[in-house]
Amino acid sequence: MLLQFSAGAGYEHILVDAHYRYNIHGKFFSDEFTANYLELVPYIDNPYGFDSKMSADETATTINLQGRIDYDWEVTDGLLFSAGIQHLYNNFSFSANDQLNSDIRFTRLDPLDQALIKLWSPISDSSAIWDALYVNLPVSYTSELSNNLFSSSAYTFAEYQTPSRRFTAELGLRIDHFYLNGRNDLSIQSSPVFNPRLNIDFNVFTDRSWIQSMDISAGTGFFSSVNYMAPYLDQSHNVSKIIPNRSWTSILGTRLEFPNSLFLNLELYYKYIFNRSYIPVNPGLDDVIIHPQFDGEGRIWGVDLLLQKMQSRFWDGWLSYSFNWVKYRDPGAVDSLLGISGGNNGENWYFPGYHRFHNLNLVLNIKPVQSINIYTRFGLASGVQIQRRIGNSPVSYPVLVYDPDSPPGFFIEKFFWPSVRDENNRSTVSLPLDIKISIFGANESGKVRYEVYAAVENILALLYSARGNTSFNKYTGTVDTGSNTAAYELPVPVPSFGFRISY
Repeated sequence: MLLQFSAGAGYEHILVDAHYRYNIHGKFFSDEFTANYLELVPYIDNPYGFDSKMSADETATTINLQGRIDYDWEVTDGLLFSAGIQHLYNNFSFSANDQLNSDIRFTRLDPLDQALIKLWSPISDSSAIWDALYVNLPVSYTSELSNNLFSSSAYTFAEYQTPSRRFTAELGLRIDHFYLNGRNDLSIQSSPVFNPRLNIDFNVFTDRSWIQSMDISAGTGFFSSVNYMAPYLDQSHNVSKIIPNRSWTSILGTRLEFPNSLFLNLELYYKYIFNRSYIPVNPGLDDVIIHPQFDGEGRIWGVDLLLQKMQSRFWDGWLSYSFNWVKYRDPGAVDSLLGISGGNNGENWYFPGYHRFHNLNLVLNIKPVQSINIYTRFGLASGVQIQRRIGNSPVSYPVLVYDPDSPPGFFIEKFFWPSVRDENNRSTVSLPLDIKISIFGANESGKVRYEVYAAVENILALLYSARGNTSFNKYTGTVDTGSNTAAYELPVPVPSFGFRISY
């Protein structure tokens, strides 16, 4: 019988103070614009000026406390029963005063907002310009909250192993519960979530020819979690119940052990995600509507291959390859303009922005002496999906800069590059390379241990970076030759230094 206790704590403070400004002075409308939108010519200033101001002032403080109690009982030889409880407390304080703006197609505005703009505008109600017009809206977001998120879990499982240790099976159940409270009587929680799991492992053979052992394993189970945005919820979001993200995951794998501590692992997996949370965002003339949804879906499958050299005196590491196929859909976001965690793609299945089909990683730990470790990681990742552009250059379109103090505002010209979603159109590959050198030591008794390290991430950024669609100035239409919008990894090498001590 074994009873274990553990506890931990953490603190994090994040401060964001960002201001953006784009000024246009003496800008003339292009000939293309005046030819396409003759009806607007009497109502435009040529040249015109435009001052775009945006700011984001945000402060977030997080305090985490966690505790866990585990109980193990060996019922008989080969049969182990375990149970435990775990609790995570998260105190989240957040304040924001953001002043942004967003371009929204006129036809996608709320019908009442459309009617108000038409009422103020000198443009004919039946004009075709309304179909091409975008409205630049000021978007203000303010928040002041202090929330407490309690994540509680209880688990129990039984593990059986044959006397020869050739077959192992584990059957378990985990129950999760989430509760959030905060200011203004905010109090929402989830129903208890039951997550059964089953895992089996079978040793096919040992010591056969040059293979020391071969095992096959399979597992299936349910898992639950809450979206990282959950602590941001407040009364304005009209959420009466937390619905955790759920997934059903199944894995089938095999493991081969060779001489000299060399292992080869192959895993096939499938995951179905349901109750996935996402947050549609709809700016309007007077307010921003944020309404979290909990009906998202996801389908994921893939293959992981790992060749690993276990720890040895002078070197160890692994070579891994993964193929991943991931698609989501947001059925409750059909009419949303923006979104968080997806949130604006509707019923259509889509690859998320982070998705890459292929990932190859080589990790090496080189130990010339016992007190020094040189860690290197080199990766090769296929590109992320990008829009496929139509035509050879950006196209101009009319924008009504809405002024709530003097409606409807004034017209400016902006540019966009017509494009379509193409699942086969992707950026070029990424080639991350990281190096870390560590020096280890300890006092004479060995109770106090320390590590001093220096590291550089993304070293190859000086020589190569992934490329995607060429960027352009959306106010002038000028194409920025040589630049691109595929900077999905850090654009420059990032050095770091550190010191760790433990007792």
